[in-house]
Amino acid sequence: MKKTFLPVTLMLTLCAAVILLILCLTASSYTVVSQELRDAEAVTEYSDSFYAAETTAAEIISKYSGTSGNNSSFTSGQSGRTTYSSPQGNILIFRADSSLSFSVPVNTQKELDVIVNVSGSGISILKWSLENR
Repeated sequence: MKKTFLPVTLMLTLCAAVILLILCLTASSYTVVSQELRDAEAVTEYSDSFYAAETTAAEIISKYSGTSGNNSSFTSGQSGRTTYSSPQGNILIFRADSSLSFSVPVNTQKELDVIVNVSGSGISILKWSLENR
């Protein structure tokens, strides 16, 4: 009586095909998830940079508007320009009468442009926008 190995061979081939399919799906899932993680990290870095630029802009407005009681290089009604040292670098601030204008770098391609008007009743933001450098 002759034994046939055909059913065993088919079963082993089927198991190998299933394992190969699982490995292929795992590899493709890893590739997609890895790219999504890199994208999420880039967005997080950009958001952190933008938040830092906004924080610096708020500090500048607070210091140079004259409404916070902080000492600034401008006296009331004085015009001119000064430099503010920040984590983003030196920022040139222009003051004309009751207006302040400056740009805070966000990254190498973008900057936050700000123009505010300071009056006795408070601060009015005239421009707060993200611009290309």
